[in-house]
Amino acid sequence: MKRTAVLVLVVMAALIPSAASAAGELISISTTAAPVIDGRAADPAWKSAPVLVTHDRVADVDIELRSLHTGSEIFILARYPDPDESRAHKLWHWDQAKGMYVQGPEREDALVIKW
Repeated sequence: MKRTAVLVLVVMAALIPSAASAAGELISISTTAAPVIDGRAADPAWKSAPVLVTHDRVADVDIELRSLHTGSEIFILARYPDPDESRAHKLWHWDQAKGMYVQGPEREDALVIKW
């Protein structure tokens, strides 16, 4: 018999229309071995995990989440469209006109999950 655990994710307000009324439910499927963590999500174990799709209103993209768990670890797979790799966050740039440093518009790729 396959056992499942239910994790309730409190998704950031930017991801859902009403932070007060909505929380997505991510079902975490039990697995005997940890999935391969390689950034490609090719491990067949992920196919058994149901998909939770949420929308990030700030980036205007859908995010697909899946979860697996062993007796002691939880694994979450997140997929979202990303045209480029972004590692910089709020870099400081010299503004000649102001004669001071100002924060730039750069934002790194990030995913925050709270529960």
